Amino acid sequence: MRKRCGFVSIVGPTNAGKSTIINALLGTELLITSSKPQTTRKRVRAIVTREDYQIIFVDTPGLHKPLHLLGEFLIDEAKKSLKNIDCIVYVKAADEPEVKPFEREVLSFLKTLNMPKLFVLNKMDVVKKDRAKEILEDLKEELDFFDSYLMVSAKRRENIDVLEQWIAAHLPEGEFLFPADITSDITVRELAEEYIREAIIKHVHQEVPHSVAVVIEEFKERGDTTYISANIYVERDGQKAIIIGKGGQMIKKIGKVARERIEMLLGTKVYLELWVKVREDWRYKKGALAEFGYKRRD
Repeated sequence: MRKRCGFVSIVGPTNAGKSTIINALLGTELLITSSKPQTTRKRVRAIVTREDYQIIFVDTPGLHKPLHLLGEFLIDEAKKSLKNIDCIVYVKAADEPEVKPFEREVLSFLKTLNMPKLFVLNKMDVVKKDRAKEILEDLKEELDFFDSYLMVSAKRRENIDVLEQWIAAHLPEGEFLFPADITSDITVRELAEEYIREAIIKHVHQEVPHSVAVVIEEFKERGDTTYISANIYVERDGQKAIIIGKGGQMIKKIGKVARERIEMLLGTKVYLELWVKVREDWRYKKGALAEFGYKRRD
């Protein structure tokens, strides 16, 4: 039996549902998701393995207009994800169909690439089907360089199997690069940091989540319990107060939600200790970005 294996980059604006699509293909909630933009900050590789093909997805930070060094890093990560890959999936949300100026630079670059390119209109569950078809037809005219166009609802798993089969058919022949039981090359430590940040994103509102970085300082297994100590960095004393909450209620809620998520990942009991610290304007400082794991890569 001939096998296929290749790298697929999923690109698109923030809040288009790229991580939700990958989770739907994986059949598990590996990647963090939320309704808020810029949830994904780093290039993440997720791996879908079937009997005769292996898809290695590169989930990228959403395209947006950068306002600080962190924003520039996120856009740079998205662009770099287009290197050394075999197939591109560009995702737009049906409820935000307008092609924004900050997308056009990447779209112009995509047009020059000689590889299979699929355009996906996601979130067809949030608009009427006829309207979704109209949106897709308009986008076909505007972005006429894609090989195929598809409407999906990652939330409802509609056409996710069609999406997977299209990708599989466009992979190069080759042996698998990862064992069949591996779903990601991210370390559990990195995933735990992401799950803590996810809990903050979902329970803290306004602009505070965008100012948050999470760094695990200690990660140790002690018998049947994993001990984790993590620092939550914010940019202002006021943001620290919001995350801690009145009487420490918010940080307790964040800790409980994150701990339960990490326990599902590790399959052990987890003791999670969270500390909130202020690092003023860290998103604008190269040293802080590097310290918090946002390092530029080739």
